[in-house]
Amino acid sequence: MHGGSRRNLAPAKICIGLLLGGAILLMIPGGDEAFSQSAIRPQVPLYTVIDLHPAGFGISEGWGVSGEQQVGTGYTGESLDQPRMHALLWRGSPASVVDLSPSGWTEATAVCRGQQVGWGTMDNHALLWRGSAASMVDLNPSGVDASEALGTSGTEQVGWGRGPATGDMQHALLWRGSAASVVDLNPKGVTASEARGASGGEQVGWGYGPFPGGVTHALLWRGSAAGVVDLNPKGVTASEARGTAGGEQVGEGDGRALLWRGTAASVVDLGPGTAYATNGAEQVGKRGNGHAILWRGSADSMVDLHALLPPGFEDSIAFGIDAAGDVVGLAVPPGHWAPSHAILWKRSVPEHLTPRPQNTTGC
Repeated sequence: MHGGSRRNLAPAKICIGLLLGGAILLMIPGGDEAFSQSAIRPQVPLYTVIDLHPAGFGISEGWGVSGEQQVGTGYTGESLDQPRMHALLWRGSPASVVDLSPSGWTEATAVCRGQQVGWGTMDNHALLWRGSAASMVDLNPSGVDASEALGTSGTEQVGWGRGPATGDMQHALLWRGSAASVVDLNPKGVTASEARGASGGEQVGWGYGPFPGGVTHALLWRGSAAGVVDLNPKGVTASEARGTAGGEQVGEGDGRALLWRGTAASVVDLGPGTAYATNGAEQVGKRGNGHAILWRGSADSMVDLHALLPPGFEDSIAFGIDAAGDVVGLAVPPGHWAPSHAILWKRSVPEHLTPRPQNTTGC
């Protein structure tokens, strides 16, 4: 469906252990060596996979994770052809779900430091929440007919807006907690743009218009349209940036998952697929084979997160990762109209493992 869009380690032996209230405890023998400088002999649980799909919803999707909170969308309705969308907030289990808009017609796309963002699907207004439906703030600015919030750093919100104030073209927008605080990030000469992620004073997304062939280029901003950085690498026709954290930016170009560190020349090709999010040390997304993937800065560091799912899922995507390494996304059973389930890959790091670098600048 949507998203901030919308679908290896060298092979390790994976044993699926205990099924406890919807959580699958995964033991990866030797797998901790991929996340630590020293080999650990005992079997160590690296992830607990939790199916967040709540009761009463036909479809669920996970879009963002921060600390103990996960956000996404649930769909209700009499048929999949006319679903009603609900912005959802979880705290680690399906039973913990909070409907951020009980009347429906909303979507939550990102979370950071207790702040959730998304949009209202009936009037197309960017929205901000702080844990409850009653806390909702309408971010849609004056002079803008439609808008969406797609990312947040906990203090900044990013997305897009379109209306008379933007010449009726889609412009990347930045907010700081209110509609009146809006900043138009659309660079001079760019026809249309969109911001997808924010962290540490950086915003990322794409721009369209002045580039050869009329394609999109991945863009990096630092709070204003001035000084925008074109991340499109040499030899890549079209690209988009999807997320940022800890000085890293991720996205895709020409069907390849890409990682940048502030410039087009810094690009790292992670292989076929799309990278949707980073925590400054690890990146998550999907491969062309329809599997949720985690990388640690290179193509050969790939971890197939789909392999950790319980039986019964055919495809998966990882859309978000936080500083602790928790990953959120969705998984889909076989079948053309099979309903997706929001999934949390909960990371555990035992005390005897070397801790990974943590991103402290944002989500």
